Amino acid sequence: MFVDIEHLKSPLAVENLLSPYKKGRVAADKRSHEPKEKITPEVCAEVLKSTNYARNIKDMLLCVKDLPEAEQLACKDMVLAAFTQREQPADIVVEGKKLAVVGGYENALNNVLGRREGEFLISAPFVWRGFATYDNYFNDVDFKKYTRVVYWGQKSPCIEDVAEMPVELQFPNCSRIVFRDCSFEHLKKIKIQNQAEVFVRNPRNCSSELDFSDCAKLWVNVTDVRLLQNWKYNPEKLCFHLLSAREKGELNLEPFAEVDLHSTSLHNIAAFRFRNGTAVNMNDASGFKCPLDFSPCAVVNLNGCDLHGAPSLKFAQGAKVFLLGARNMPVDTNFQNCAELDLTEAILPFNLEKLTFAPQADVILDGTFNLPPYIDFSMCAKLTVQNCDFSQVQEIVCRDEAQRQLLDLPKNWNGKISFSPQNAAAEPLYRASDEPQQLMQKTPPSVKFLGQEENPRFLAKWRKRGFSR
Repeated sequence: MFVDIEHLKSPLAVENLLSPYKKGRVAADKRSHEPKEKITPEVCAEVLKSTNYARNIKDMLLCVKDLPEAEQLACKDMVLAAFTQREQPADIVVEGKKLAVVGGYENALNNVLGRREGEFLISAPFVWRGFATYDNYFNDVDFKKYTRVVYWGQKSPCIEDVAEMPVELQFPNCSRIVFRDCSFEHLKKIKIQNQAEVFVRNPRNCSSELDFSDCAKLWVNVTDVRLLQNWKYNPEKLCFHLLSAREKGELNLEPFAEVDLHSTSLHNIAAFRFRNGTAVNMNDASGFKCPLDFSPCAVVNLNGCDLHGAPSLKFAQGAKVFLLGARNMPVDTNFQNCAELDLTEAILPFNLEKLTFAPQADVILDGTFNLPPYIDFSMCAKLTVQNCDFSQVQEIVCRDEAQRQLLDLPKNWNGKISFSPQNAAAEPLYRASDEPQQLMQKTPPSVKFLGQEENPRFLAKWRKRGFSR
């Protein structure tokens, strides 16, 4: 049963209450103590109604332990009450388990210790109340009366429109936490699982010194990081996410190691500024009006984007670029800097004259439309070409015959395949209409055929997911 604190006493007052049972009453000579008295369930109840301070609770349990084993059982209910909806330190739990073993009620105690939902008393010399739950959604909740709130679940919790936080929040088991439109004024401590991702949208009153340094990523949607100056975090883990298009003019994203603008309308943005080496996700974004200069960015995801309105598109040397299903790319788009490029089901510019790639590039063309008249694959280290529209392609340059065999060309294609100059003397010119017996059938050891784990369609589906969020 739960015994609430009804009349708080100081630790010293409870110590005096337990003194006859802990060390005996003071004798008449004022120098010694009379024999210790036997504690009773009534005295235990009085202690529990007065405090949940660890030292007092431990002294009470030790007084019960001093009773003969046959008499300890009378205090069973009070021993269980010391742990029912009450937080206790580990050493006190040990003392409780010792009494339960002697009294034969281990299962009952374990059941009490296993109940971790609802209100509870925090171990403290004051009346500090906590709240524990497995529910993962909090909307406009009043946490004012709680010192601590604990979420035990593993699903991603969402805390939304909370005007007054508790002093402490704990998320020991989940890897993703979302705050939306919350005030952080009263929150003094947040405890999260190591390497969890925390998303903070529209924070208010960020004056508290909160520690997010253990986060795998701290996602915010404020560009002025001075608002977060009292928060402790790893600058290399600070990331930006935007779910609305309220921002106007230049969007300075240089403070952020990763940027997520997926599914966002960007029609009010006049320019972007990125940190060197950042990763940018604009999956399914729209409303492009400004030049898209990704030259500082290490990774760019433009999957599903309609790039109509963007006057230019630039990528960094060695960038990883994903353009699955992208369309209406600027006329001057080129991919000569991209170390990795995925154009699965992308629609290239109609007037593109040629397609060339960076040295040692990893390129995927799967269901790609509007391939230009001239394509040079000779510099690619890895290449996947299948299900593409080659109706406008007149010439393809390959490194060698082994690379040519990786191309999935239509049987009725009438273009020509040539080989890069260093291999031109050794390799014959190939046309799709040539007879099979005229082809050189050689596959060097460096060519690795794709198994299920490297199947291009499997890779494409995986990459379509974009960045993990």
